[in-house]
Amino acid sequence: MKLAFSTVCCPEWDWMKCCDYAFHYGFDGVELRVTKEDSIQITNFDGKLKFPEGSPLGTPLSPSPVMLATSVCLAEQNDLQNGLFLIQTAAQLEIPMVRVMISAAPNPTHVDLTASAMAYRRLFQEGQRLGVRVLVETSGALSNSNEMNRFLLLADCKGEVLWDVHNTFRYCGEEPLNTFQRLKERIGYVHIKDSKLVGKRVEHCPVGMGDIPIEKAVRLLTEGDYDGFFSCEWVRRWNPLLSPPWVVLPEFVKVMSIFA
Repeated sequence: MKLAFSTVCCPEWDWMKCCDYAFHYGFDGVELRVTKEDSIQITNFDGKLKFPEGSPLGTPLSPSPVMLATSVCLAEQNDLQNGLFLIQTAAQLEIPMVRVMISAAPNPTHVDLTASAMAYRRLFQEGQRLGVRVLVETSGALSNSNEMNRFLLLADCKGEVLWDVHNTFRYCGEEPLNTFQRLKERIGYVHIKDSKLVGKRVEHCPVGMGDIPIEKAVRLLTEGDYDGFFSCEWVRRWNPLLSPPWVVLPEFVKVMSIFA
């Protein structure tokens, strides 16, 4: 089992601290999360990603991230050029994968699926040209795996899926077996996070402490010969009240080893 964590877990850390932590605590890689505010300020490329002044991720990216998780939204026409640029940047930095989404909202919302699929096809083709895998996440309208399959048919390419186990269950009520059976040939990366409902509010919690059926999903994937990353997406960048990374990440490694 290959484990990673996203830099959304640790917004206070610079890149070298992320890599040092990964090496010492049993992770196989680090996923770099880039917001729109970050990526629109990447200018005059010289071998480094240039983030806003004061960003903890302003250091050289060595070793390379295992994934560049962008905020590119396929349903937004003006995001296409940013997506193409970030794929080119990933290629220059030797980052093997780029994540795109259909929309910013994690729960299903109405979008133009056909236009979004055409945008994905363009990004996927650019990735193929440059040797970068472009994965689309089960988020927003594509949290529904039936919609994801329809989207991939419309895109008419050998696209790959980033399965966010949280989104398909929490927002669409899909059992992991159903999602896995529909998407198993396409899954190239997996996001892991847990939560529980407090009234109608989603409350994130450490893996194993919520009601997301993570263990079922992990076992389906490992027994189905999935050999990609399981990445911890602890969204502390968006909610600084969540537990710090040095508390959550070791527990993630421990729990995932049990699930495996």
